[in-house]
Amino acid sequence: MKLEGADEWLNISKYAKDVVLPERGVDVIVSIDKSGFIRAVELANGQPASGGPPRGVGAGREATITRLAVLKAAAEVVLAPRSDARSADVLKVAERWEAWVTR
Repeated sequence: MKLEGADEWLNISKYAKDVVLPERGVDVIVSIDKSGFIRAVELANGQPASGGPPRGVGAGREATITRLAVLKAAAEVVLAPRSDARSADVLKVAERWEAWVTR
């Protein structure tokens, strides 16, 4: 997550539980641990942030593994030697294959 006016990106701590990254432009209060990682995100009005799926230890791990495996396979097939395909083509194939795997 990158805060407005900051030069550096912030990463979610592996010890954070149920951190949800807000939509861009939303005012938030971010709790940072002593190592500089995000531990919690709240909307400035005191409500928990809502945006994407919760991210934290184990959240979406299986989906991430599936997506990475599909992306790797698509890259190997599409970008095979003697192929005039581009990286954008890899993402298109990976999206289709991911949809098939998660159907």
